[in-house]
This record gives sequence, structure tokens and C-alpha cells, in this order.
Amino acid sequence: MEDKIELNSIKSYSNVHSNNENKNERRSMSLPFLIKLLLVCDDPQVESATQELLLPVKNLDLIIEKKVTFITEDFQVAVVVYTGDELQTISNLEKISNAGINILIVGDNLPQKLLRKSIQLSIKDIVPLSTAEVELVPAISEVASQLKTEVNLAPVVSIINGKGGSGASFIASSVGQIISNHSKDELVMIDADLQHGTLADSLNLQPDYYLDDALADIKELDATAIQSMMSKKENLSLLPVKAYSQINRLAHIDQNKISQLFSKVRANFKLLIADLSRGIDSLSIPILESSEHIMVVVQQNISSIREAKALVEQLHNIMGIAPEKISIIVNRYSTKFSTITPDDIKNTVGVESVFTISNDYQLASACTDLGKSIDELSEFKQLEKEFLIIAQQINASNIDILPKTKSLWSRLTGKS
Repeated sequence: MEDKIELNSIKSYSNVHSNNENKNERRSMSLPFLIKLLLVCDDPQVESATQELLLPVKNLDLIIEKKVTFITEDFQVAVVVYTGDELQTISNLEKISNAGINILIVGDNLPQKLLRKSIQLSIKDIVPLSTAEVELVPAISEVASQLKTEVNLAPVVSIINGKGGSGASFIASSVGQIISNHSKDELVMIDADLQHGTLADSLNLQPDYYLDDALADIKELDATAIQSMMSKKENLSLLPVKAYSQINRLAHIDQNKISQLFSKVRANFKLLIADLSRGIDSLSIPILESSEHIMVVVQQNISSIREAKALVEQLHNIMGIAPEKISIIVNRYSTKFSTITPDDIKNTVGVESVFTISNDYQLASACTDLGKSIDELSEFKQLEKEFLIIAQQINASNIDILPKTKSLWSRLTGKS
């Protein structure tokens, strides 16, 4: 057995400026979905440094072992650190490879036999220990991106108020029901408003299982349990939240559990719509990070637009969300009562994609009060058309949005 190599490793922190830059990059790094990663390292110093390196990465569930005896959990990625014990490292690699896990090796001056074994086992990458601080996280991210193409996860659409009371819950409920009514595919909505939690009422559902129950049962949830726990309205499912949960039931959010739950839910549906009407908080952050589309709801007034601009800046500059993922929905839009145009809002907020929902307060109130969708109540169909435009825009899920067919009785009577 070779002597342990000298560990000057995972670079020292003497260069404060460089270190801060690296930390900031890692803090903003979010993997495309929850990755369960096994770190195998028998040196406490390297283990501690590697753990510090990986802990800020979002959507990463880290398990650490000194050596591999047998694999008892489902891991997508393993990082094996070579610290001088060639035979043990090869043994670790073989056992991990037999479990079908993607492997990265971290180490300097790898022996020839270990390199040959790495090639035979189709190791994904070899990261020098001396540059691991810079190269390891991007290497893990690259493997995660490759895995994403193999994992069938529903896209996430988040609908969030630019300013409180702008109507995000109404928009989320309407978009979900419109897509449901025009599609045969299974979609799911998650109510992430820990203060009010009104989606169950909007959809006229009487749930007996809530978000906090799902988080408590996270380890036991399989595909069957996820389907059965939901409140359902035909092909539209809902995972609701109880009003004032942040005070009574969800005072402390475990973001790792949120990521696990979302990964499991997304694996069982074609589209996930999240109502984030309360804004950015500990629950909405992991949802926003995994969203394909973020729709910021505003109204035609300066205060709403100003706050929406600040929100978009936070999403882009602080959370690192690409601008092309963000759209604006102008709720209660009217040319009669305001001179602010969609182009004005687009230029002020700095978002290219802007949609409008016409001002029809009575119809919107009727939908909310009766638990019915826009297309079930509207005679003029204007709002339905506007919501269908939004549905088509956000449809990155292969949901087939079809023209709604009339029943035989409707065709005979001429009624919709």
C-alpha cells in the first residue's frame, strides 16, 4: 500500500478575494434536480474541505462514507477521493460501478492501474485534488445535466405576485384549470402560500392531506402514494397547504425535503404549477430555482410595477435565474382606467415577455367563490383566450392543449 499523499489540497484560503468569488459561485449553483451524492473519502482533512465545498450547492443531498462496503441507497453520483490507498480505491470504484452510479474521481498522481480501471468502468471524470475547489462542482453539474435528459421530470411553472394582492392565486388556479380542461394529461398544482393557502377553495376541493404531511412522510412516498395523497379534480391534482402553516405547522422549512418532494412529484406528472403568491420565502426559493417559467403578476399602477422590478432584480441578480425564464402577467388590465401600456411595463421591469388578463372583476370573483374555471362561467370567452395564450407559452411539458370539444347535448342546443 502506498503512503498517504501530502494534502495541500483543495486550495488554501489565503487568497481572500479568489476564495470569496468561488464561494459566491457555489452559493448560486443549483443543480437541475435533486441529486443524491455519495462522497467516499478516508482522510478527515480532505473530507472536511470537500464537504465545505459541496454543502452550499443547492439540490444536492450529500452522504459521506470512508469506504464502500455495500450500496444501500439510490445515488445518482459518487465522488471517490484517492488519498493513496490504490487497492481500496479500486474496490470502492467496482462496488459503486456495479450499482450503476455515475462516478467522479478526485486525486493527484493517480497510479497506472487505477487509471486503467477508471477507463474500464467508464468513470465520468477525473478531477485533480489540487484544483478540486474550482473544478469539482462544475464536474458534478455536468453529470447532473446529462442525467436530466434521462429523467422524465415535469417542468415547473411558478406564478408569483410582484406585489401582494396582485392576483397570483387566481392566475395560478385559472391557468391550471384551463390547461386541465383542454388536455388529457395529468398535471399537478402545489399551493406554496404558507399564509393563506386558498387554492383548495378556488378549486372547490376538500383535502385531507397537506404539504406538511407530505414533508413528514417524504421517505415513504412512492409513485402510488404521491398519486393517492393528492386532492383531485379530474386530471388536475392539488397538494394544498393549510392557512397560517408558517406559524402553526411549517415554522421551519427543510429545503432539502422540499427538493426531494418536488423531485418525486415531478416524476409522476406532466406539468407542475406552483402558486407562490406570498413571494420569496424559504419554501418558494427551491421551487423558483427549479422552475422552467416564472410568471410575475402585476397590476397597472406604479407601486405594483416598482415592486415587480425589484423582485425581478432579486430573481436575476441574487438567485441567478435567467431573464428569459421570467414573464410578466398584467392582471385586471384595462385601457380605460390606466394609460400604462404593456410596453411601458416591459421596459420598466426589464422583461421581454408580457401578457395581459382583462379586467373582469365580477367574473373573477364568481370563479373564486364557486370553485369553477373561467371557461365554465364566461359567456364571452375573452379571459379564456387570454389564459390559453399563457398556457401555450409556458407549455414546455409536452402537454397536449386541445380545443375543448362540445358534448352531444351542447351541439344540439347550441349552448357551450
